[in-house]
Amino acid sequence: MLAVTNGLSDLREEKFKYPGSNYAEPPAPCNDGQINSENGTFIRDNKGTLTPLDTNNNIVANIDRERQQLAEERRRLEGDVHSRSKIDRTYIDRERQQLAQERRRLEEEKRQREQAKSSQRINLQVTHTQPNTDGSFFIEVKTYADTASLQIDGKEEGGRSDGNYIIKRVARAGQASSFKIIATDVYGNTDTKTINVSRVITESKITYETLNPGQVKQQSTRDAVAIIIGIADYKSLPKADFSNNDARTFYDYAIRALGIKPENVKLLVDSDAEEVEILRTFRNWLPSKVRSTTDVYVFYSGHGLPTADGQGLYLIPPRAAKDLIDDTAIPFSKINAALQSAKPKSVTMILDACYSGQARSGETLVASARPVTLKIENRLFPENFTVITASQNDQISSSNPDLQHGIFSYYLMKGMEGDADANRDGKITLGEMQSYLVENVGRQAGMMNRKQEPQLLGDANRVLVGR
Repeated sequence: MLAVTNGLSDLREEKFKYPGSNYAEPPAPCNDGQINSENGTFIRDNKGTLTPLDTNNNIVANIDRERQQLAEERRRLEGDVHSRSKIDRTYIDRERQQLAQERRRLEEEKRQREQAKSSQRINLQVTHTQPNTDGSFFIEVKTYADTASLQIDGKEEGGRSDGNYIIKRVARAGQASSFKIIATDVYGNTDTKTINVSRVITESKITYETLNPGQVKQQSTRDAVAIIIGIADYKSLPKADFSNNDARTFYDYAIRALGIKPENVKLLVDSDAEEVEILRTFRNWLPSKVRSTTDVYVFYSGHGLPTADGQGLYLIPPRAAKDLIDDTAIPFSKINAALQSAKPKSVTMILDACYSGQARSGETLVASARPVTLKIENRLFPENFTVITASQNDQISSSNPDLQHGIFSYYLMKGMEGDADANRDGKITLGEMQSYLVENVGRQAGMMNRKQEPQLLGDANRVLVGR
């Protein structure tokens, strides 16, 4: 555009002629190759195309128009620069304001933090559960503050805005374990607590099946009678724990496992088992029930005692006195005589009593008592009697609170449920029962740091349960 303008300025000073014509320049061909002008005067535009050059006035007008356009362009460019400068200043001012506001906010937060740090205090409270059998337990921590850090024995548990934690730990077995807890809030305040957690070693507790006479197959009723005696409560002697339970429970086993009719079972427990009632049962009731074909069963659970010379046994009734044993206890010789007098087919005696002179608890019944050996040879029992006793002559016949029975009575009845049937033929012989009792009673007594081995006097091949 400027090149064209300068050329026009020169044309104002002097008009050049193309040799042999009136044109300032050689006329450019039109699209069709012809000169397209009435007076033959042209000017080249910025595209290189010749346009007619009418007069000098037209040239001046074009120059002025060009100058105006240049001035407008200059003003526009200057305006743009001014606008951009104004925008930059506005942005900078806004940034300055925002930075100032952020500075004021940070200074206010700092002031509040300093104030809170001086006025607020973290309040650490710690509780814990008791350790489980595996030693695990839970520590509950409350700081009542926005907590930045919590450490237990140096282990970081992290921060929490509510300051509440529940953390699992394990206590050492058999001793007290110490745990140091340090809490720090967001203002740098700290508080420390130490807890001691004790873990007691407990032996695993064995669970026992409850005796269930219903599991015993009901045997066919037969010609048999039973006298069942259980004495736990004594007036002047130590208690024979659970002996009354033994007798009451055996009542159902006598009916179901031994096939004895209920009307042929005599049950005497505690105060009903006084000396007079026991003797009356053996001397009066028994003979009325027995024939030569009758099998007689006698079950006794309670205190037993050897005679002073060690050649005999006593059954101890509830009111027996230590200093008058000969007069207040019942010698087994009287019971044996009554049984023989009834002339039954057989007699089976089951005795959950010890004859070492000690109670089930281990207390001494009579200081001068001497253990007695149960042998048929010395005629403690007649030859046609079968006797099963709870222990050897120098051992204690123990009871167990978990069983709620004497351990001999418990396993005797458990064996009658079928556990003693070693060959699973549906019959339990005295030999099978003896083996079962020796194994299980001995193991149970061993858990109590005692020795107890049941004895059998009689034919091991004789069938006790099942026909």
